[in-house]
Amino acid sequence: MRRSVAAAGSAVFFLVAPTMVAVVVPWLLTGWQVGGSWPVPMLAAVVGVVCIAIGGIALIHSFARFVIDGLGTPAPVAPTEELVVTGLYRWVRNPMYLAVELVIVGQALPLQQWLLLGYAALVGAAVAVFVYFYEEPTLAERHGDRYTAYQATVPRGFRADRPPDSDRDPFAVKIAWRHAPAVTCSVQRNGEQQHRRLQGLKVVPLRRDCDEVTCPKLGLQFAGVQPDMSM
Repeated sequence: MRRSVAAAGSAVFFLVAPTMVAVVVPWLLTGWQVGGSWPVPMLAAVVGVVCIAIGGIALIHSFARFVIDGLGTPAPVAPTEELVVTGLYRWVRNPMYLAVELVIVGQALPLQQWLLLGYAALVGAAVAVFVYFYEEPTLAERHGDRYTAYQATVPRGFRADRPPDSDRDPFAVKIAWRHAPAVTCSVQRNGEQQHRRLQGLKVVPLRRDCDEVTCPKLGLQFAGVQPDMSM
């Protein structure tokens, strides 16, 4: 998918899905009217504005990653060509959903609306069901080992450790012999991501902090990493 098409499709989906869930429905539920009297309302208002700002920025950033790196949209009918593992996706698997939750909660706090907090919980439950029963199995089927490695590295919630230093793809590279038992090589690559088939080998990028891949078992050298022959 061309980036211009991906950008247009993502813009339409942005208006249809997250804008509806995080903005239109809260407005329909509350009219954006203050609903009660909570303790320290000024503090709640400040925290709420911060949540809205963070959630909005995270949402736009995540959509941009789908267009730039994924060459697709977040919409299930027009998915990305590449698995998106950059930006906030280095830290958490579902930054869009968390961003939407932040925007909803951010409105509930200054408006002092328990109804919106209940709505946020309902949205969170619906998203959890969608992710567990549809999104993750679909991504695993589409991207195979690459998504499995991503799941093993990045949790649904925020990861506690620091992700690899890369503004691109923070995962490793797997080299699988197509007609023989799989052989995996650990790599440390700083160059651009490459997709190629070499002498019957299928190269699937899972990590991008190295320049070399060496597989002595296959008599193959891309240039200098220690191979992992555990598979």
